[in-house]
Amino acid sequence: MNLNSTQKFRRTPKGVLTNLYSKMKERAKNKNIDLPDFDLKTFHEIFLEDKKFLRIFDEWEKSNYTKAKKPSIDRINNKIGYLKNNIHI
Repeated sequence: MNLNSTQKFRRTPKGVLTNLYSKMKERAKNKNIDLPDFDLKTFHEIFLEDKKFLRIFDEWEKSNYTKAKKPSIDRINNKIGYLKNNIHI
């Protein structure tokens, strides 16, 4: 399978995080909850050094990018939005 440059980027740690950030903002708007209280650069800084994210990313990569193994961001308390102290991998 030949991947274009966007598809290749989405299979990098920074690409996965960029996509997760975009989806977080979209879900927050659609559910009328707090938007992230951090920007994309900060999100990258937090998780590109996060051992848990990197381990899950590595497992996803080794699984040949199986959807079920792809890293995701979850809210700790679903009653509030994607705030820095309310998210985890």
